[in-house]
Amino acid sequence: MSTEATGDTGFSIYGFLTRDIQETIDHVTGENPEWFSLLRDINQLLQKIVISGFERHHGNTMDVKVLTMFSALRSLSNFQSAIMNLERGMVVEARIMARCLYENSFCIGALVDNPDTFIPLLKHDNVAAKRGQAVALKEGSYSLTADVEAAMDERISGDKGKHLKWKYIAELSSLSSNYLMYKHLSDDAMHYSASSLKRYIVSDKESNTWSGYRFGPATKDEVIRAANFCVSPTLAIMIGFLEATDDTSYDREVNLVLDRFTSITSKGL
Repeated sequence: MSTEATGDTGFSIYGFLTRDIQETIDHVTGENPEWFSLLRDINQLLQKIVISGFERHHGNTMDVKVLTMFSALRSLSNFQSAIMNLERGMVVEARIMARCLYENSFCIGALVDNPDTFIPLLKHDNVAAKRGQAVALKEGSYSLTADVEAAMDERISGDKGKHLKWKYIAELSSLSSNYLMYKHLSDDAMHYSASSLKRYIVSDKESNTWSGYRFGPATKDEVIRAANFCVSPTLAIMIGFLEATDDTSYDREVNLVLDRFTSITSKGL
């Protein structure tokens, strides 16, 4: 842990929950002012776009525009969570949110390009999830009433459903090229794996040895890479939402943040 990034007190006792966390936030954002300016502006624009749809998009929950609204709302909170983590240098957690954002982008893309294929898949996934919960209840050591047990049996013996396959969902959209990034985030952040655990060790790549445990705010370069992972799918979500809802009123503002993203990434990560 760096005392410059964490302050001299508090972090070693409370970690990222320390009351001194503002010192960390100031340090991390101060190292990356251009990226955090972009993140906040994208958030503000996405918030404005999504909230503008509250009064305009109603109907059946499986209607394309309503599903896109749900997806955009989920994306908005995921993105805001990613920013809060990035401000604190919590790149693993930010990358987990980036993975969620990639899933959201695939779904919105599929809603735009292949809604008749995607929407039934979503329904089948819900059936599979409910059946899985019923199986877990039946196999667990729970005291179930006769009525509940009968309901569980009915659920288990009924339609098995089918969980979403993210590679296929990505291929239903125009964002299939982003699937590799999504898989990378799954291994290095989302899931318990050798790759994700390596983030918590101090290592020497040349000698292939490690000398201690690592905990605390990430480096400037790590924050930048995580920010890039978060911004890329969020911009796709924004564009997909506007396309699905036939809204062209934000085209100029979207193009401005796209140009800024292109400019900042062209400088190198």
